[in-house]
Amino acid sequence: MSGPGALLRSKDGHDAGKVSFIELFFDLVFVFAITQLSHALIAHFSLLGALQTGMLLLAVWWVWVFTTWVTNWLDPEKLPIRIALLAMMVLGLVLSASIPEAFGKRGPAFAGAYVAMQVGRTLFFLWAVRGQPLMIRNFQRILAWLVVAAIFWIAGAFADGAARMAWWGLALAIEYRLPVARFPHSRLGEIGGGGLGRLGPSHRGALRTLHHHRARGIDPRRRRYLQRLGVDRPRDRCLRGIAAR
Repeated sequence: MSGPGALLRSKDGHDAGKVSFIELFFDLVFVFAITQLSHALIAHFSLLGALQTGMLLLAVWWVWVFTTWVTNWLDPEKLPIRIALLAMMVLGLVLSASIPEAFGKRGPAFAGAYVAMQVGRTLFFLWAVRGQPLMIRNFQRILAWLVVAAIFWIAGAFADGAARMAWWGLALAIEYRLPVARFPHSRLGEIGGGGLGRLGPSHRGALRTLHHHRARGIDPRRRRYLQRLGVDRPRDRCLRGIAAR
């Protein structure tokens, strides 16, 4: 490893978008998490149980989305990235194992693993992309807000019943709302157009389709989706650039 950007995924070659084995193993951890969610719902088959399971599903989905987004940037064939993914797998197993009792005695384990994954992954990314000023500024904004949300995750872990649901609900609201607002920060500003990341192959395919249909008009819901991705300014030119990546 040498020089800035040494850990970034290459954009060239036929293997540029290839999914590695370690990424597939990471996904299997979240297959286990989904299985645990189904068991939790069966064990607490009520309106309250459904609400709690829904909150846990949002957390599991969000940590997976953030991690797969980051691995679109980083090269999983490099040793530091593999070690980081292995650490994320271990934390993911702790998270998954805690799901059935997340609103009971395993709450601190669930919240601790979740916060460690969200904050730890972002700190690692900042180290991995040193020498890339734009990416560093964007992820500094993200880190700042994840730390704010982490306070509510930890507070909820040591509360009981409705109080835990309230704290965790607030943490989820922060984490889900901020990408739409582009992670504003009083000193760092906000993530600009296109700043929400390097899109994976499935996202690029969706954007190609949307660009193809733009000539025939696009409905407001799709336009809002593109705006949330940060690719609406200038609209057509930006879409063409992303679709061509």
